[in-house]
Amino acid sequence: MTVEVPSTEDTLQRCRSLLQELEAFDRCLKERKKKNTIAIAMSGLYLFQNNIKSEIKVFEIIAEAEYSTEKTQHALVSSNLPHYEALWNTAKRAHGLVGFHKRVYWGSENTRPNRLAPGRKHPSPKNKDHSVQVDIVARDGLEWIKVSTITSKRLLFDIAGQGWERDLDSEEGESDTDAPNDGAQSLDDKGGVPLLRTAECLARASRTVRVRYKYPEVRLVLPRIQPGTTEEIDALLDDIRATGAIVECGSECHDAPALEDVLCHLITDESTDASEVLNIDCTVLIALTSDISHMKVPDKPRSNMVKDQVKAEKKEKLMPSILYPVMAGRSLVCTKEAAKRMRELVDQIGTESEKARAAVLMGDCDDRGEKLTAEFQKLSIHPVPPGLQLPIEIVDKDVEGASLPKVAAAVAAQLNDINRSVFLYGWASGRSTLSSNRVAARTIERVIDDYGTDEDQTGPHIWLLPTARSLFTREKSRSAGETPATGASPMMVE
Repeated sequence: MTVEVPSTEDTLQRCRSLLQELEAFDRCLKERKKKNTIAIAMSGLYLFQNNIKSEIKVFEIIAEAEYSTEKTQHALVSSNLPHYEALWNTAKRAHGLVGFHKRVYWGSENTRPNRLAPGRKHPSPKNKDHSVQVDIVARDGLEWIKVSTITSKRLLFDIAGQGWERDLDSEEGESDTDAPNDGAQSLDDKGGVPLLRTAECLARASRTVRVRYKYPEVRLVLPRIQPGTTEEIDALLDDIRATGAIVECGSECHDAPALEDVLCHLITDESTDASEVLNIDCTVLIALTSDISHMKVPDKPRSNMVKDQVKAEKKEKLMPSILYPVMAGRSLVCTKEAAKRMRELVDQIGTESEKARAAVLMGDCDDRGEKLTAEFQKLSIHPVPPGLQLPIEIVDKDVEGASLPKVAAAVAAQLNDINRSVFLYGWASGRSTLSSNRVAARTIERVIDDYGTDEDQTGPHIWLLPTARSLFTREKSRSAGETPATGASPMMVE
């Protein structure tokens, strides 16, 4: 059967249409980033766009030059455009895109991070022999997608080239287990088929990574493969599924939707996973109180940390860009320990306006509802959204009837009293913890990775902010070189 070769003009138009959609997606990402800094950056998108630009450049040269028909057709048939189109069409049917063309690595089977004994270091090999490329990272990192435009004919060649044949003519009634050495030998033989080898590598790599305490799911998309056409291919697809991968073939690859219909789903939005009640960490209580977050502070000598935060605030306003979009419309709570620590810091070194702000946040005055919001507005140059629910409710760290997995004891042992109260409360109550305490969050992830959890168990949901704010503090209260208060106290109690 003769394969119809598209014209140069048609190929160029397809390249430009694809590039236009990628650029539109990029613009939408940047616009979302301006409104909400928590939006996750998209890795690999720039490379993806450059690949399409390279294709366009090649075909523009071909269109202008007087190449022979044979040379032109070879360039058209050899183009990567069909793969790029399939990749983007698959991406548009996904949710929560994180990146493209991500290379992932794995170590030996006996040194997977979730199997390490406490205290052992995580292996981090950068060996390409122990790596595989993920075409699309979706669902905020929980889905790894590999897209292959391999044809049935090419796949049959790969199978034949490895000398793999399954006993398709076994006698009726003979079970698979009746054949000698079934399983290990056939796996070795079929393991050489590149498509199966890719699936096995993805499966192995996915078991060395946890995203929000869960292993990523692998999906293999094969738009040019139709199941049910040959027994050899169907048998190979079964073995790919046996690796744990979800296989999507031919007719299962539905037509790609229009970009404007799916843009809101493509961009990662962490708020979709957040609870309706937010557990506010001490670091965020300090940020909500800080003069740096709410007013133009005097440009006077300060610690390097405060100087950096003032510069960051001038570039991107914390309250309207990050905190208000997160908090508006949600109930807000904090543990007694977090509230006590914030009050201590504010009383010791806070400015008068920081003290006033803390009093409003914690409901120390008689006002409630809109009156309290109005009082908070008087203390800030940024508009306070009407959905901000003040005051922040103080709760007990112990949740009645809560049951945590055994690993929680190991996590608790690594945290100090304040962090233990905050993060274990969020875990036990099922409420998202809003924090900028990166050290505590990473420690929790590490301990859970080291000890592991059952498949149906998960760790605390921590909504980690990309930046922090300290109290601006009274100038006379800080001695030279003293670190300003952020609310993030040392991890362990001395």
